[in-house]
Amino acid sequence: MADAAVPLRGRSKGKGLEGFLLSLPISLPWLGLWLAVVGVAVFVGSELLLGRHRVLALEPDPILAMRDARIAVVHILLTVYIPLATIGVRVATRTQLRALSGRFGSEELSEMVEQVGRSPAAARWVARGLGIGLLVGVTYLSTPREFWHYLWDFGVMDPEARWHRVLGMWVGWWVGEYTVSGVAEALRTSRSARHIGSLDLLDPTALEPYTRQALASLLASVGLGSIVSLFLFEGGYAPTVSLVWGITAVLGGLSMWLSLRGIHQRIREAKAAELERCRVGLRAARTALEAGRAPEPPLSEWVAWESRVQAVREWPFDAGALTRIGLYGLIPLISWSGGALVERVIDALLD
Repeated sequence: MADAAVPLRGRSKGKGLEGFLLSLPISLPWLGLWLAVVGVAVFVGSELLLGRHRVLALEPDPILAMRDARIAVVHILLTVYIPLATIGVRVATRTQLRALSGRFGSEELSEMVEQVGRSPAAARWVARGLGIGLLVGVTYLSTPREFWHYLWDFGVMDPEARWHRVLGMWVGWWVGEYTVSGVAEALRTSRSARHIGSLDLLDPTALEPYTRQALASLLASVGLGSIVSLFLFEGGYAPTVSLVWGITAVLGGLSMWLSLRGIHQRIREAKAAELERCRVGLRAARTALEAGRAPEPPLSEWVAWESRVQAVREWPFDAGALTRIGLYGLIPLISWSGGALVERVIDALLD
């Protein structure tokens, strides 16, 4: 994610959990790794204290017996990833808006930086509720119907299942928060295109912040889908993973498109205005030639300039950005393949 390797201290503003995490002198990826390790260590420690390792060892199929433990670990990864991805999208938005403000000297863009992370409270509460509802629905979808009456009975469920239920509520809450933030920041980035002044069609580097923001939004959604793909190792999760992949693909694509929509419109308008100027110049040059005068500038220069303007991309993507999008699509496959390799190693050690 953009600027994720830069220490968080002094880089952004935030309140509550976001403000606390952004005050730490550590980068987002390292913070996420550290929190994931701590979370898994706490889970393993609780299993050892409860003697679950002795109980699971008595099962005839140890791999199958560890199913709920593996699912709990994936829940821990999601518990860490989704809040940090939400914060990361906001950090990326602030960073790109600051870059645009510094490049174009717009006070409106500076004011928009201070608004990052703000969205209608009603929309956030609705999204949180829908996120929790989605996680509850996924729980039923991945559980055989004959076990539904046990799903929320904490008195009879295994300790691992309790981790699923408790962390699932947290994940659902932050799925809603992530969705609202992703869409809100994409719309904010789109609106910023109104305040960047005139565009130089021959200087695409000035618009790189838009491309970086779009890619950051897409990468955050791809990362979520990659972690969810780890559920594929457990039976009955294929419909759940397919559903979540579909949602993350739509959300990632929508966020990327919304981030670029405003600047796409500005490029189209600037390009149309320049092509109209070319047509006026070409007509004037033609009139001069018909009158027996040498046009100034020459007709060939107008033709060359028109061709150059027509070749300008209306979306701020270059070959490098398109390559990144393609590589992002491989991340879930790499995640699933890595998990499969680990599972085979464990199988070989236990055989």
